[in-house]
Amino acid sequence: MSEVNLLISKRRRVLSFSEAGRSLRGVSLVLALIFFVFSLVFVFLIILNQGKIDSLKRSESSLQNDLKALTEVEEKYNFIGDRAQKAQVILSSRDSLKRAEDLKSFLDKINSWSLEKGEINKGSLSFSLVVFSYQDLMGLLSAIKENQNYKNVVVDSLEFSPSSGYKLQLDFKI
Repeated sequence: MSEVNLLISKRRRVLSFSEAGRSLRGVSLVLALIFFVFSLVFVFLIILNQGKIDSLKRSESSLQNDLKALTEVEEKYNFIGDRAQKAQVILSSRDSLKRAEDLKSFLDKINSWSLEKGEINKGSLSFSLVVFSYQDLMGLLSAIKENQNYKNVVVDSLEFSPSSGYKLQLDFKI
């Protein structure tokens, strides 16, 4: 019978320098190829993202301009809304309308006048005017005397100037 040796032989394979060099060259070529592919992908992503960044900057600039324009419009709307609300408060007050009618009735009694300032509040009427003649001043004072709507009428100031006439500041209280 023949003898079979089942023991592992201690045979070692010896690599030569040429085989090691070929293997090392192959590995370095694969690594260089992988590096080149990743570099191309990275450069492509940078270029793609730069285009998006520029587009977003333009969009941001456009939106900021729109926001400025809309802010100005909003301020105007708020101003108009505030003025409309104040006008509504004045118009809704019957008392204020009555005071305005009283002022008109006083001024209808005189021929020549110039209203410098008028203020209508709830429960009071205040105005400053210039009356050009003594007869018009007397007509205004008699109209005020005939009106029974006010408890107090205060003459804050009365000035006379030969060139302009009588300057009068009156306050009416209910």
